[in-house]
Amino acid sequence: FRVPADTRDLNYGVYYDSGLHALSSETDYNSHNTDRLGVDEMAAMLTELDIVKRALAMELTDEL
Repeated sequence: FRVPADTRDLNYGVYYDSGLHALSSETDYNSHNTDRLGVDEMAAMLTELDIVKRALAMELTDEL
């Protein structure tokens, strides 16, 4: 079995110099431009996980 070498051109300068400007004008994702979850919202999200449901129902033994 032979894996061919990766011969792609990885010159990203061409993309940044002449790439799509619509993509580069987008705002980067960070914690200041998104909705942050409060304690109650995070608790509600965590209680949807199967492992948390089982732990709350005391069905877990050695898995924790």
